[in-house]
Amino acid sequence: MVSFSEMILRKAFRIDEGKVRMLNKIDYIMMPARAMAKMLQKIGEDFGKEFLFELGYKAGTDAANEFFEHFKLAGRAVPLKLNFLITLLQVLGFGRLDVKILNVKTNQALGYITKHPVIEAAKNLYGRKSMICAHYMGVYSVHADRELSIKGCKLTETRCVTKGDPYCEWSYNVFSKK
Repeated sequence: MVSFSEMILRKAFRIDEGKVRMLNKIDYIMMPARAMAKMLQKIGEDFGKEFLFELGYKAGTDAANEFFEHFKLAGRAVPLKLNFLITLLQVLGFGRLDVKILNVKTNQALGYITKHPVIEAAKNLYGRKSMICAHYMGVYSVHADRELSIKGCKLTETRCVTKGDPYCEWSYNVFSKK
């Protein structure tokens, strides 16, 4: 029996005339996690964390549009889209997402991210000085907003692997500001 992850991977990627094609129409590149961490860190150092977040948000928007159109997920129930998104992000190398809170009525989200290869590489390269999580919070924020109905979602970091925590904890509207 083919797993959901394998099905997504097989359907999403093909090698066509020497190019990796995603969804049969998008040229796709793959990059080592360490190289990606170095690139994102340099962008963060040059332009700031807010820029990294916006870059991730825009990249996530484009990817979300492509995937959700291709897999015909518009109008589907949030639990189905969440299951798809968790699997897709993991297959694409964005780590493991463990959703602790997802409440559309109160517009709240809380998730733990582990085993993210780029964040792990950044931890080893930059430790506490790493800025790269800002990029991935942007990616995850747009998916929470657009696919999971957490309107206006802009995730914030409450814990981070690069700061010595066992997981990255990203939240929206969960912890009150004192």
